[in-house]
Amino acid sequence: MSLGSVSKNGVLYFSEPSENQFEEEYIKLRTLENRILTDEQVKQLPYLQSHPKSKEWEVRQQSTQKFLEYINGKAFNTVLEIGCGNGWFSNLMAKQNPEFTVWGVDVNVKELDQAARIFKNTKNLRFAYWDIFENHESAPKPGLIVLNASVQYFENINTLLKRLFKIIKAYGEIHIIDSPFYGEEDALKAKQRTIEYYSASNAGNLIPFYHHHVFDNIDGNYSVKKLYNPKGFSIRLKKLTGKKQNPFPWLKITK
Repeated sequence: MSLGSVSKNGVLYFSEPSENQFEEEYIKLRTLENRILTDEQVKQLPYLQSHPKSKEWEVRQQSTQKFLEYINGKAFNTVLEIGCGNGWFSNLMAKQNPEFTVWGVDVNVKELDQAARIFKNTKNLRFAYWDIFENHESAPKPGLIVLNASVQYFENINTLLKRLFKIIKAYGEIHIIDSPFYGEEDALKAKQRTIEYYSASNAGNLIPFYHHHVFDNIDGNYSVKKLYNPKGFSIRLKKLTGKKQNPFPWLKITK
């Protein structure tokens, strides 16, 4: 197979697929957690109905709607979602603005195959297997990069951002949503909770792949704006009414 020129199951390959311990362990844990969804369930996202995880998806409906409103009418042309999984969010972005070409990329073959199968009729949507730290001449040059619930699977936030700003067009935007960021002390506590959870779930091999990023460690040379701050006054006020609010920030990062 010539990388980037031939697709397999509707997925282009910009990186050579290899034995992937992360994918194997990730799928195993997601299955145990009842997070591997059928094609019909993926099509519902983020409005998942009659499922044990439906309540969790209610808070992601908030971030999804806000983000789709944000990109509406924008002239990004090419959009790249890194860690797209089963493709539901890439599909919604493509449908929100038919002028976009949206690329969903991941290193999870099983979910990429599912994404390409489910959303094959969305004409401005592409899926690719791509380790984004590898160069490929056919890889997209986006104006917008999105990481939706995926940045925690990258070890170093600044190494990641440095790479992304080599991929993105000048004056492009990087958005991180639905992922936790911590203070130094909270990050240490969260790491210990993750170790305990993975160990109890017989998924200890995943521990090296999950990372707890500290917001203040983001390189100060970047412009970082919180378009949604879960600790903001208005959000805390809404929590008092009993309505569950998304606990994760929405970061917009530019040079």
